[in-house]
Amino acid sequence: MLPPGVYCNKFVVVEGGGGSPVCTVDVADPSDIAGTATEIIGIATGLLGSPSAADVALDNNIDVKMEDQVIQVTVTTPGTGYATMLLKCDVVQTGWK
Repeated sequence: MLPPGVYCNKFVVVEGGGGSPVCTVDVADPSDIAGTATEIIGIATGLLGSPSAADVALDNNIDVKMEDQVIQVTVTTPGTGYATMLLKCDVVQTGWK
């Protein structure tokens, strides 16, 4: 779950080991994750097998919304091992003088 007011456009794999899984990561309003979820990244074989050397751009940015957003990971090709992915997000605040 992402809190309100965040913007994300990159991720890194901070730990990973073995296997060749393939997955998609989607984001949506909590009431609509099964309906109109937006794919933010399709992770190809091998990317989750070891830590990232650098930031990886999301296919579609997570835009700022003033409501919670649900992150959903769907494994399309199972593998062995494990992976930890970190979304790199910024908190966006607005105000008036």
